[in-house]
Amino acid sequence: MTIKGEKYIRFSVIFPEKEMDSGDIIYQEKYELKNDYYLKDVVNVLSGGYANSIPVVLNNLKVKNYFAQDHNEARYSCWREIKGMQIDWNKSGKDIFNFIRALSERLLGAYSYLNGKKVIIKKSQLSNKI
Repeated sequence: MTIKGEKYIRFSVIFPEKEMDSGDIIYQEKYELKNDYYLKDVVNVLSGGYANSIPVVLNNLKVKNYFAQDHNEARYSCWREIKGMQIDWNKSGKDIFNFIRALSERLLGAYSYLNGKKVIIKKSQLSNKI
């Protein structure tokens, strides 16, 4: 998602298969990720997309309009362990900004330690003043 600074996100409605995420695609939609989006914004966009896709999905099923996935183009979201949510201050400002946005609301948040205490950071902004 936003951790790597992607410009777009897409979702797919697929047939269930024995192998995870291997079924034919019934419907697919692509959305632009704005530079100020946080995780909650992306979830809202995708939720609306799924809701709006229902009539198209039903029609595609009815007329058998679906296609095989190109697994070389496939991208997947993943769950992150808590230890993977700690900010690496050695990264660039932009990477840290994207990291915080991707782990914001709806997740526990990116964290660091200040004077030995864990601090959760849910918002950030880039500055040219440094």
